[in-house]
Amino acid sequence: MSFIAWLLTITAIYLLFFIITFALATRVQKVADSFMEITIIGGLYALIYMIHYDGIMFRYHAALH
Repeated sequence: MSFIAWLLTITAIYLLFFIITFALATRVQKVADSFMEITIIGGLYALIYMIHYDGIMFRYHAALH
């Protein structure tokens, strides 16, 4: 699997999680509360995404040298 394909897959999964979380939060709670939840959960997904991205970039960079 190429680097670009891997990156697109992770981005798609991240967006999917974000949309599902958003849908569930807005359905269960008031909009104001759900936005707060989205920010927190979205932030956690972003953090996980960044850790994965840094890890793959490190390996990708190391492979070039």
